[in-house]
Amino acid sequence: MNDFYRGKAALPREARNSSTLSGSLAAWRDKRLLNVVKACEGTDNKFRLNFGIMHQEYADEVEAILLATGKERELCNDLLEKMRSRFKMGCLAAMPGWVKDASGLCGAELEKILSIEIE
Repeated sequence: MNDFYRGKAALPREARNSSTLSGSLAAWRDKRLLNVVKACEGTDNKFRLNFGIMHQEYADEVEAILLATGKERELCNDLLEKMRSRFKMGCLAAMPGWVKDASGLCGAELEKILSIEIE
């Protein structure tokens, strides 16, 4: 992630105000990730389709994290590292822009979630 994406990252109110990490993750999945997926469906725009597909993949990973009770923070850190790696790959000229954009934005949002002082 870089400052550009950190500046664009905005969490839904429910994700910011949750008293637990799992509540924050669930709100992020439902109110942000899945809304992007829905907005990107049914278009012929290859960028938007793939941007939505990556958001669906991240939503699925958040769902798996939520099912692993007690390991949420550790698994979130693993997911964040995956996002950082993809972001770096996406910065290469040969990689499609949706890799960088989806990983950069979602990674910056996950960083914000992990920075909130919650259980």
